[in-house]
Amino acid sequence: MISSKRNKVAVVGGGTAGIVSSLLFAKRSDCEVHLIERDDCLGGLCRSMPSNFCEDLHFDSGSRFIVSSGVEELDEMLTGGICSESLLTFDKINSASYFAGKLNAESSLLDVSSLPKETYENGLRDFESAVRNQSNRGSETFDNLELQLRNEFGDTFTEKVFAPIIRKFQRHELHELSPDAHEMNGLRFADLQSRELFEKLLRNKGLESQPRKKTHKAPSIFYPSRGGASQWIGKLQKKLELAGVKLRFGANLGSMALLQDGSLEMTFSDETSDFFDQVIWTGPKALLLRLLGLLPPAEKPSFGMASVKIAHLLLDRPANHKIINFVAHDPKVLPWRITCYGSIPGLRKDGLLPVTAEILSDNPSDHEIPWEKIFEDLKIIGVIDPDSKILESRSQFIPNAFPPPSLSLRNWQDREDELSRSIPENISVPNQIAATDCFRAQVAPTTYRNTLKFMERVSDGR
Repeated sequence: MISSKRNKVAVVGGGTAGIVSSLLFAKRSDCEVHLIERDDCLGGLCRSMPSNFCEDLHFDSGSRFIVSSGVEELDEMLTGGICSESLLTFDKINSASYFAGKLNAESSLLDVSSLPKETYENGLRDFESAVRNQSNRGSETFDNLELQLRNEFGDTFTEKVFAPIIRKFQRHELHELSPDAHEMNGLRFADLQSRELFEKLLRNKGLESQPRKKTHKAPSIFYPSRGGASQWIGKLQKKLELAGVKLRFGANLGSMALLQDGSLEMTFSDETSDFFDQVIWTGPKALLLRLLGLLPPAEKPSFGMASVKIAHLLLDRPANHKIINFVAHDPKVLPWRITCYGSIPGLRKDGLLPVTAEILSDNPSDHEIPWEKIFEDLKIIGVIDPDSKILESRSQFIPNAFPPPSLSLRNWQDREDELSRSIPENISVPNQIAATDCFRAQVAPTTYRNTLKFMERVSDGR
């Protein structure tokens, strides 16, 4: 059914993963690449909203910075050819954490020394005892996160630190989550002291912890000089067009089938069809399985999804600090992550302070933004001047943004993996990563590596 001699490739999904896969395939002269996107624009979650108060200011749908990967070809695709005037470059994102009513302006890592002195000292004693027990017993596996944390950190830190924070960040109790789920929020060690204590105790037992990964070069951080994250996506869209990638927007897939000649037929909701030699799928795997008829319509996941309410505020006073990213571990404040654009080096602010606060919700129908509470929380944390006034407030809502790493999710992923064995070999799902990596800028590097492997396999199979 495919008359052209060129290899016809469909990339489904116009987020970062889809853009990376499309640019990779477009480098091959024997490929005709089609990027298929359900919405009317590219970018996925990398989108921006202009301020109504000041045309030069934009709000992103969350913290959307571009971090170099150290992979030359990938970094060239994502930032190369974009003039230096369009992208601001800096060497780190100044970050802070807020916990137990105290701001740690030096790091976004949790600082449990903010706990009441007696609780903190009890926690360290429990932690030391837990590490000694680990050294005596050796490695173990655990059925859920609560058992793992009690074993690794002791009861005090588990109950006073991890339980309330995880409840806020992941909307679940510890016993409902998979082991290692705390790493999703950067909570591998409670603070620097606990890590040093951990390594010291292991050395005393003649053991060594896993060596820290060595980085040869610190990553560069990029952010558009104007227009927010959407400006960067617009530059990437121009790259796609110059590379000859055919863009199709507003495309809703209805079904997909493997034909006898090995090609794949895609049928869209408007009853049109198209045929491809390969498909790169960057959307939810469950949807792919349903389109292929591998997952019965009646079979639905039992795990819940976390939604994100986003509050954008423009304040009349500039920031009196240089912190860009705040992680609010403290359950008493609503936001979990706050982006202070006013601290981005070189970004034009006109003496104003644009701020984005993200609030997690387990209710996809609850779009209400508690503005007064958020405004007060930003003052309490230290993000804004206490005498600031709101010049503008705007909101966004991202329903079902991500699945917390619950035991139910793990069971569902096991089911997906079982069904995925029947996915045709000319379909690749390159952007599948562990839930614990979804906030670590791993989507683009993982997609890049897996797409290259798929391209090699395709070439070898010809």
